[in-house]
Amino acid sequence: SMTREWCMHAQAHPRLTTEERDRVCGVVDCRKLTVEACTHAAQNERLPLRAVLQVLFFEQLQLRRRHAAGPSEAWRTTTVQESQTLRLDMDGMRTRVQGLERECSSMRRAIKKIDGRGGTASPSSASSPDAAAPAGWR
Repeated sequence: SMTREWCMHAQAHPRLTTEERDRVCGVVDCRKLTVEACTHAAQNERLPLRAVLQVLFFEQLQLRRRHAAGPSEAWRTTTVQESQTLRLDMDGMRTRVQGLERECSSMRRAIKKIDGRGGTASPSSASSPDAAAPAGWR
């Protein structure tokens, strides 16, 4: 791509002045760069700031035009796949939370039994379901 060519040129000519770099970058038509080339150029530390700003500006224009034209089929497919993945993750998380809730209830019952055997439970603490759990577990 053009930005890779620029990188090679910058490496071959490390003593270029800022003006010379600007002139070389001025030859590039940012409107014709692919999304990958724009991303590469925006992250390239060797490019002059003016060139990076131009690339970002035109990349933003491309994205706005695509968005205004409506979502593509590839975008829809990707979104559906991401949605399905998120649903599976949520189901897994729901199952994990339910397991933790069961474990917490079991621990509370065990604590109540221990408190009941020791005879230390007060009548007011027995009325609250969370009273038997230590403060950090409520």
